[in-house]
Amino acid sequence: MRWLIASGCALLSASCAGSPSVVQSSVAGGIARDAKTFAIAPAETDAARAAVPLVARRLESYGFRKAAAPDLLVTVAVTERPRNVGAFTSASCPSSAWSAPPRKPWLIGGGRVETLSVSMSNAKTGALVYRSSASLRTSSPDLTANLVPLVSSALGSDPRRAEPNPAAC
Repeated sequence: MRWLIASGCALLSASCAGSPSVVQSSVAGGIARDAKTFAIAPAETDAARAAVPLVARRLESYGFRKAAAPDLLVTVAVTERPRNVGAFTSASCPSSAWSAPPRKPWLIGGGRVETLSVSMSNAKTGALVYRSSASLRTSSPDLTANLVPLVSSALGSDPRRAEPNPAAC
């Protein structure tokens, strides 16, 4: 009987995670095709610091390389929120709306939503040229537990190929 309850709890916990949802776009002209180098800004939280080497490896897999005088400055952030708290796009954006509407708690509280965000700026001008985020519903209290699927989703393709979105803000 204990085995059945434990198996059911494990299955329920695993089914809550699902696949990350991704928002990805290039901004203000996007990343220059000849951009080949990057540096990652110091991360502000333990979870973001844990994500930095994963982000660096993913960028290196697309042919970027680390440099002291880079073409791109990369910022990495990891955040969390209760699932029943939504995320709203700023009213100053051309298309302000819920980017993640609040969800009603399901069964035993509904869990949390963990989001990994990667932003890239032109290192010379400071202009934002790319932004991507991946979010995943989770019940794990450890913010680092889902970093691999979040990084793989947020940087699922070469950032130089992201669709332009001039309205992104």
